[in-house]
Amino acid sequence: MQQDQALLFGDSITERAFDPSGQGWGAYLTDAYARKLDVVQRGFSGYNTAHAVHMLPKILKTITPAQSKLRLSTIFFGANDAATNVQGVPIAQYKENLATLISQIRDNDPATRVLLITPPPAHEADWAAHCVEINSDPARKVERTRAYADACVQVAGGDKSGNVAVLDTWNVLLPPDGAYSVEKVKPLLSDGLHFGQGANSLLGPAVLKAIASAWPELKADNIEMNGPYWKDIDLADIPGSLFR
Repeated sequence: MQQDQALLFGDSITERAFDPSGQGWGAYLTDAYARKLDVVQRGFSGYNTAHAVHMLPKILKTITPAQSKLRLSTIFFGANDAATNVQGVPIAQYKENLATLISQIRDNDPATRVLLITPPPAHEADWAAHCVEINSDPARKVERTRAYADACVQVAGGDKSGNVAVLDTWNVLLPPDGAYSVEKVKPLLSDGLHFGQGANSLLGPAVLKAIASAWPELKADNIEMNGPYWKDIDLADIPGSLFR
């Protein structure tokens, strides 16, 4: 009994989307879409959009069974693109790469909806301290990441197909207006960069809300459940009532 799919594509924040210690944001989607959509996770720690444009075509070829459709994909890159070290990608190239990713999904299936998710705010001091522990270059600046978040919003706004929307994580994590606050950010993140339970508990519901707002037909309540309710199964004809 195949189901259509939703793809979560991104960097380490997507790779950790089902981390039980942080009650990952992806679990909110698998719960909402249980028996409705198969949520497929493809997160790659440390990757940026320059990597992603080469990865996505191969991912799209392998994840969707012949009788299923990719109904939705999130694209959640930018935290590494905004880095000031070798992980970084110039902002103009970042925008081009996001547009390319959208085109790749559209070429695979023009009906697939795409939700861009902006790179989130970090806590510079906490991340720097963590990088000392792991002998790594922190290479993260709040103002630079905000610029990349704005660029992500611009890419979504430039697409007039109706199949692309954007979720600004700054507005989600820093209500009401996305204004940066060290005090607000600190308890949300596990190490100054990656999501802890606080950030996950905000992002998961926000992703579902953004999907429902942009495309009501993809609201979980509006998607038919796979298989009948158990009380509706005819015990005299179980196969017939299961697969009619």
